[in-house]
Amino acid sequence: MEQAAVNALNLPVGQSSVGVSLNIEHSAATPLGAKVSATAELIEIDRRRLVFSVEVCDEAGRVGSGKHERFIVDVEPFFAKAQKRKQGM
Repeated sequence: MEQAAVNALNLPVGQSSVGVSLNIEHSAATPLGAKVSATAELIEIDRRRLVFSVEVCDEAGRVGSGKHERFIVDVEPFFAKAQKRKQGM
């Protein structure tokens, strides 16, 4: 579901997004070997905060759904901050 949300984005070079929450309901079992597909629809934008409606289906229908939240980040400062955090460990 997270990957479906990422695939729905077309961010400019130098930007990416990070997942911050995933709230889903698993509503049916999928048999081993069944094909599944995930979809994501962008339903809210609040500056850098993005909210998606997400869903997973197998050949028989929906097996899970929920909401996923991501934030748009500038790649260089984001990784610099992460590196700084690593140095403090």
